[in-house]
Amino acid sequence: MAKLYCLGVGSMFVLVGIVGSITGGHDHALGLLGTNFYHNLVRLIVGFLAFGAAAAGERHSRMFCLESAGLFSVLAVASLERFAGAGAVLHLAAGDLWLYSALAGISLVLGLSSKVALRLRNAIDSQPTLHV
Repeated sequence: MAKLYCLGVGSMFVLVGIVGSITGGHDHALGLLGTNFYHNLVRLIVGFLAFGAAAAGERHSRMFCLESAGLFSVLAVASLERFAGAGAVLHLAAGDLWLYSALAGISLVLGLSSKVALRLRNAIDSQPTLHV
């Protein structure tokens, strides 16, 4: 499940990063999302890291989910603080708050649930079987 999530998030971030770059590198809105050169760069990097994690396998995808949950949380807090100057560098908008908050929660749940599912699968596989 984490691998599929990485492919979806990677596709979304690369697509939005490319569209944001095409529409201009200066501070502007891309629908509800704020964008500029630095924000597009972050989106492209996160997108390609997600693709790399998915290509590397389920374990790396799980780690990406857990690590990106932290990154998305920081970006959500920065979007709250954008009026104080903390989020001004990335030109974060109100839509970014909701996007990054949702992605942080989903990433955390998928990263943890995939890990629990893997442990259960390994425990079931290691149980002795009776041959009658």
